[in-house]
Amino acid sequence: MKTVTWTPKTPFYPAATVTTDWMTYDSDAGRWVDIQMGSFGGYGYTTATGWTHGLMLWTSEAFLPNGDVTSATGNLTTKVSDVKYTTAQAFTTTAGLLYHITSVCTKQ
Repeated sequence: MKTVTWTPKTPFYPAATVTTDWMTYDSDAGRWVDIQMGSFGGYGYTTATGWTHGLMLWTSEAFLPNGDVTSATGNLTTKVSDVKYTTAQAFTTTAGLLYHITSVCTKQ
């Protein structure tokens, strides 16, 4: 599966970005894998064991403190319906600020 996300500039990142994700299921490891690449060269990959009661927790396998971001949580995806999902995550900055981010994905 491939998804492309357009994000406007935010208070914590002063430029609009485009992120492309490729997701697949690794049957040998028994987990989902999501590889992300951003329009400014950033990258990462997360893994999840699968859905439990409409929830999937994605854990970063490659997070490194970067710029102003010192730590980040996993991404919790919630299945709202067959065509709508939400994702929640948080991160902390060097100034000690905690940002919570929520996003909504709808199938077209």
